[in-house]
Amino acid sequence: MTLYQSESPHAFAYLAEKSVAEYYMKNGAQVESLGFHTYRYATDFIARTPEESIAVGIRSLSSKTLSIMRIDKPVMLITSFIEHENIDRGEIVVVLRDNLDGIKKPRFIHRLEQFRSELSHKITIRFGIINEDDEFELVEL
Repeated sequence: MTLYQSESPHAFAYLAEKSVAEYYMKNGAQVESLGFHTYRYATDFIARTPEESIAVGIRSLSSKTLSIMRIDKPVMLITSFIEHENIDRGEIVVVLRDNLDGIKKPRFIHRLEQFRSELSHKITIRFGIINEDDEFELVEL
């Protein structure tokens, strides 16, 4: 039996948010919905542990269109959010819709390392994929 899998970016974005939230919960965090419109702050939810609170913003992108410019604005927005809401730190989680080819290129890795070096210590950029079990898998870069 073949299962239906939508190619819609919106359907994948929903799956990405759900899978990333479940990933944080599996790793001991309590995930809280914000209860208000968050495009202004690029934040999808707050992950809380006994030690800290993390504003999490999820971006579902294709590796073909991935660039630092696609990550720059969400980083600025989540930085503003954690300052205004007294959150310990922020994480932008980029979930790739296709393969890892785009993020494994030396040119992208170099630009990412340079971009990360300029970030506040309170901001982290993470990358991952959705595996065949619809679970988020972190990819270390």
